Amino acid sequence: MERYPRELYRLRPEDVYPALETSPEGLSPAEAEQRLARFGPNEIQEKRAAPLWRRFASHLTNFFALLLWMGVALSFLSQQAPLGWAIIGVILVNAVFTFFQEYKAERATEALKKMLPQKAHVIRGGEEIEVEASRLVPGDVLILREGDHISADARLVESNELRVDNSALTGESEP
Repeated sequence: MERYPRELYRLRPEDVYPALETSPEGLSPAEAEQRLARFGPNEIQEKRAAPLWRRFASHLTNFFALLLWMGVALSFLSQQAPLGWAIIGVILVNAVFTFFQEYKAERATEALKKMLPQKAHVIRGGEEIEVEASRLVPGDVLILREGDHISADARLVESNELRVDNSALTGESEP
C-alpha cells in the first residue's frame, strides 16, 4: 500500500499540500473516492478479542512468569515450600494487576472511539462539504470549528487562537 510521509509535522505548512498531493482547495470528489478505495475507511480496526480467561492465562504463561514458575519448581524440589508458595503468590498478584490494567486500557479505547465524531467538514473540489468521518482520506483538508472533535490524524496548517483539550487522552480531571 502506498504511504504518505510519516513526519508531516516536520514540514513547513506550504510543503504539506504537495507532500499529500492535495491543495488548499482540497481533493476532487473523484480523487477522494480513489483514495478511499486505496486506503480504506477511516475507522479503528476491530480485532476479535480472546476470551477473558485466555487473556488472564496469558499473564500466567509469559516469559517472566515461566521463569518464576521454574523458581517455584526449584523451591519445592529443594524442600523450600514457603518460598515456592510466595513465588506463586507473586505470579498471581502480577497476573491480576496486569490483566486489570489491560482491561482498563481496552475500556478507555472503546470510550475514545465513542467520542469520535460521525461527521467531518472538509474542502473537496473547492467547496466545504460535510462527509461521514469514516470517508476521510489522506490529503483531505479538514475544517475545524469551536467544539469539534478531530476524527482522523491531521496536520495543522493554519489556526486562529487554537486551544486543545487533551484531558480525555491524558486522563487529567480538567482540560
